[in-house]
Amino acid sequence: MNQTASLTRQMLEEILIEWERSAISSLDIHLWAESQYLPLHRAIGPGETEAVRWAMHVILNELDMANPKQLNRHCARLAIQFLNTTDEEFTAREEAFLSCLLQ
Repeated sequence: MNQTASLTRQMLEEILIEWERSAISSLDIHLWAESQYLPLHRAIGPGETEAVRWAMHVILNELDMANPKQLNRHCARLAIQFLNTTDEEFTAREEAFLSCLLQ
């Protein structure tokens, strides 16, 4: 993937689904997030609501910063729910996702 291209919600959701289904490892999702989130000039979630764009940033940041050995693939479902958030659900879904990462 061209790192100067936009990163869409669909692209992030697809990789999270792969992680949830064990098609990729926790190390793979960590390395993917690290390589996709690092380019600061990259558009994250173009055309999405502010809540979805912010959720994308939180998910990418947390997966990038996490120790891959401590990532729990069960958090993928919560990340997907957070990714598909509304303004009203944002805080609750963010807390659920972040809490899962801390377990």
